[in-house]
Amino acid sequence: MTEFNDIVFDRSIAPQGMHELWQGQRSLFRFIAYVAELEGEMLAIRAFRRCGIPDQAGSHGVPVRTFRLVSIARLLGYACMTEAFTDGLFEKYIAGLILLGEQISPRAWNFGFKEGLMHFDEMRSDNEASEEQRAVFCANAEYVA
Repeated sequence: MTEFNDIVFDRSIAPQGMHELWQGQRSLFRFIAYVAELEGEMLAIRAFRRCGIPDQAGSHGVPVRTFRLVSIARLLGYACMTEAFTDGLFEKYIAGLILLGEQISPRAWNFGFKEGLMHFDEMRSDNEASEEQRAVFCANAEYVA
């Protein structure tokens, strides 16, 4: 269990990559390196799309690069809800990633970001209704662009 901004989280439940963002609270270098890694992945996804290079379908029929974009958006949506970033860090490093994600694939990005927000809400409540809400949200998703 990890305590972060007075909220206790089980790291095994937090989105993949959240640990690296938490480490940024201790080391600005680690935080910048991880953000740069995410940005590099996003720029590669954008380049493949611009060049018309086809994407492989993943195990659930979702293109692999689209799934990765959704995963990054989910991570950042979750991290924003945990208030993991100071205003300065957000403006300097995170806002640009959000804009880049929206530019690459608005539907995929917004789906992932909203899913991150919902994941955070689920962790804060033990309410079964939130599980049902998430299931309905995912079932009605139209994020493959």
